[in-house]
Amino acid sequence: MHHFLKTQTRAAHTNLDRHPLLLQLMSQCVSVIDYQCVLQIFLSWYEPLEKNLLQQHPNIFDEFGVKLKTPLLKADLAELGQHQSIPAALDSAYRLSLNNAQL
Repeated sequence: MHHFLKTQTRAAHTNLDRHPLLLQLMSQCVSVIDYQCVLQIFLSWYEPLEKNLLQQHPNIFDEFGVKLKTPLLKADLAELGQHQSIPAALDSAYRLSLNNAQL
């Protein structure tokens, strides 16, 4: 199943990897705030997804050998000193950027 999902979502992942927001992370001039914003956006997406998946299938991550992203993202944000959500306006701007991406 893991291999099937990986092959079936390969094109979407390739497009996501080319998204300007993620490309910015690979640039030499990425700022800490940009990095924090991306982590916060990932957290806002992964946290409810993982919570829902765990409620529906408590062992799904173990079965597929996949780590939960939520605790990792929260730890990274805490390490960067961000213990609260990014400002709503900035969050909205990044969300708009993500929503306009062609995935």
